[in-house]
Amino acid sequence: MVAIPGYANEISIGLAPHAPPELRSLLNKAIAGLSSAEINDILFGTLLTNQPFTLRRFISRNPMTAVIMLSLVVAVVIAALLVVIWYRERALRRIREQLYVDALTGQWSIQRFKLEAERALCADPEAARAIVYIDIKTFKYINDVHGYDAGDLVLRAIGGHLAGKAEKGEMTARITADNFVMMLKTTGDEQRTKARAQRLLESLPSLPALRPYHLSFNAGLYFRADGETDIASMIDRANYARGVAKRAAMPNMLAPYDASIRESLRQEKELEGMMRTALKRGEFVPYFQPKVDIFSGRMVGAEALARWSHPDQGFIGPDKFIPLSEKNGFVVEIDFHIYERVCALMKQWLAGPLEPLPISCNFSRLHINDEKFHDRLEDIAASYGVPCKFLELEITETVAMENTDSLVKLMRQLQEKGFRIAIDDFGTGYSSLGLLQKLPADVLKLDHTFVDAFVERSDRVIIEGVVKIAGGLNMNVVCEGVETLEQVEFLKSVNCRFAQGYFYGRPMEAPEFERYWAMTNKREKRPWPKFEKPPAGVIKKL
Repeated sequence: MVAIPGYANEISIGLAPHAPPELRSLLNKAIAGLSSAEINDILFGTLLTNQPFTLRRFISRNPMTAVIMLSLVVAVVIAALLVVIWYRERALRRIREQLYVDALTGQWSIQRFKLEAERALCADPEAARAIVYIDIKTFKYINDVHGYDAGDLVLRAIGGHLAGKAEKGEMTARITADNFVMMLKTTGDEQRTKARAQRLLESLPSLPALRPYHLSFNAGLYFRADGETDIASMIDRANYARGVAKRAAMPNMLAPYDASIRESLRQEKELEGMMRTALKRGEFVPYFQPKVDIFSGRMVGAEALARWSHPDQGFIGPDKFIPLSEKNGFVVEIDFHIYERVCALMKQWLAGPLEPLPISCNFSRLHINDEKFHDRLEDIAASYGVPCKFLELEITETVAMENTDSLVKLMRQLQEKGFRIAIDDFGTGYSSLGLLQKLPADVLKLDHTFVDAFVERSDRVIIEGVVKIAGGLNMNVVCEGVETLEQVEFLKSVNCRFAQGYFYGRPMEAPEFERYWAMTNKREKRPWPKFEKPPAGVIKKL
């Protein structure tokens, strides 16, 4: 070991006060006998020894530093946990807000309503309560004509009004779109509760935000049974009663859920249970109603209508099973079944003596977003060897208004394959003439309401205008629901050439329809005729 120049190395040893004098003397002699080199070796060897680092040694030598560092680590960990908890709570709060609060109206969502209502019902099983299900009639008209901002304003006004009318212990929510629900307290007096709900319904059109639109409402009322806690079923029953009010076609109609509705619901459930078996047995059959040229009396086509012939219950009207099948989605299978039956009959007719004419089939809105719909239609027609030009597809006006873009795409795909397209029930809602320009339809079918009140001058002007516009767009116009000679003469006067209704024939089974076809038409292949002057004489009722 090399000594540092100019630096004196000294060794001192400390002893306890009680050490014997002999030990001090001995150590002093030992130190005095060490050379400078030996002292350097001792000092530098001790100072430069590489001792391993341990946490215990560090803490023992630096206790305050260790405490400070540990505190900092704990603080960082706690801060990180708090940040994670804060973000999690914020995310949960936002989820709850989206789930439990209607973003548009600021009122409860249906999820929150069900949760709170079921809690209240379970907490007091004997409490008398009533559910009111409210629907705005023709709300879509506001969105289409006045814009979505106006529609949102209407919904907020209704939601706020209902919430303001709710008493302590009552609750309200927006279900979806233009539907609202309330749970009212009752005293057991159903008539008084019904009167209150009716007043509430009638107060809505007078709201300042609603006055410009002249809206009306329909609602269903359901009274809680003793001990009932299934709020979802209660809402469904109130909604079912609302459907009864809607069918009544009266402004601000309130319908209570009663025994007749319960029986109707029971029958629906029974029919729903029989549908699938009925389809397999071939109980759903097409009936055909002629479409006639009112100037020549010739049949120019027909509409295939689904009918249910039950072996035990007999004829089940379409007003009973069509709405039900649309509700449960089974209408899709019925539509394809009737279409295939039509194709099978058309194969026979094409090989027979009858003049080939287009037969139309109805299709539900549920088909619109099916990307394979047009291919399936083509495959079925091809399997029976039926050219697509003899098959016409009818789609209602309401579907056209709700799914315009999707429908236009589908219509073009179908027309490329050769199918004819008809817009059915035009005039049932707030029809838009601009809609006709967008839709590449071949046929426009006017709803029967057009001729029900044709005596009014304004009605005549409207019908005549629609016929001219449709003609300019290369559409044939067929008026439905024609039942009298007076209506026929009116349609002639406005140049509406084609008609369908009881005046010319009720829907009939295939054999009867074939006889009607043979009686009115000879085998003569030609397209739908263009307008020509009416023949002399009066058309006789067939």
